[in-house]
Amino acid sequence: MDLIFMYDKFHNPLPDSYAKFKQDIHKMFPSIFDTKHIHYCIKRFLESALLFTTGNLKELYDGINQNTTILSMLQPKIKHTESGDFPEASFPHQAGYDSYMCGVVFLRLCHFLHFQESGSSHFKPCSFKDYLVTMKKFKNSVNLIRAMVSHIKLDGEEVLSLRPPLIFVQSTKAGTRLISQQLAAWFSMYGQVDIQMMNSREAIVAATNFHCAREIISAFRQHPLIKVSKYRFWEHSKLGQRILWGSLAIATVSGLVLLYNA
Repeated sequence: MDLIFMYDKFHNPLPDSYAKFKQDIHKMFPSIFDTKHIHYCIKRFLESALLFTTGNLKELYDGINQNTTILSMLQPKIKHTESGDFPEASFPHQAGYDSYMCGVVFLRLCHFLHFQESGSSHFKPCSFKDYLVTMKKFKNSVNLIRAMVSHIKLDGEEVLSLRPPLIFVQSTKAGTRLISQQLAAWFSMYGQVDIQMMNSREAIVAATNFHCAREIISAFRQHPLIKVSKYRFWEHSKLGQRILWGSLAIATVSGLVLLYNA
C-alpha cells in the first residue's frame, strides 16, 4: 500500500499494467526488504529462540529488544544522536519512530539469521554487506494479505502459495452490529489477522497461518454473539450467490427447452 501511495503521489498516476508498476518501482527502489515478509518466512526460527509475536511492528520490536537469546549474539550497537528521543520514549505510528523501529528490527533479524546459517563456530563481528548476502533471498519481496500469493516479487514472477482459508464472521443476534476493533481484539489473541467488513453484520477475516485460522474457528464455535466458519464464495458472497442462482436458472431453462423440442 505504501508503494502504491508513493508511486501515485510522488511519481506518476498508477499505470494500467501491473507489470509496468513493478518495473517502475524496482527501477526507483532497486533493493527493498520488507520486515513483515521476513518475519512471516522465519517465524519458526524466531519461535525456536523463544520469540513469539504476531508480526506487528511494535510487538516485534519490543520482543526482539527483550529477547536474551537474540541479543546475546555479538549484536551490533545502534548509536543515537544526542538529541534523539527514540531510545527513551515510544511514539508508535509516528512516521519517524516507525522507521526507526523498522530499521532496528531489520538489523536484529539480519544478525539473527546470519548466525543461524553460519553456525556457532563462526561467531565473530561481521559487516552489513555480510548481512545483505544472508538476506538476499528476501530481497524485493513485499508481504501481501488476503491474496493467492504470499508476497509481491518486484524483480520477478510471483509464486502461487497455499494460504490459510478466509474466515467468515456473522452476527447471530438481530440488531447487533459487528465492530472491526472488537473482532480484532478477540482474534489477535491467536495471531495476526486482517479484517474486512462486508456490512454491519458480516466480516471476512484473513489469518497469517493455518494454525491461527483453526484456533479462531475452534475457539468461537459456540460463541453467543457471532458465528465463525470458513469463508465459502458460493455461500457467503452475494456475487457468488447471484452467479450460482443465475447458472441454475439458465440450466433449468435450457433443460426445459431441450425437452420441449425433443
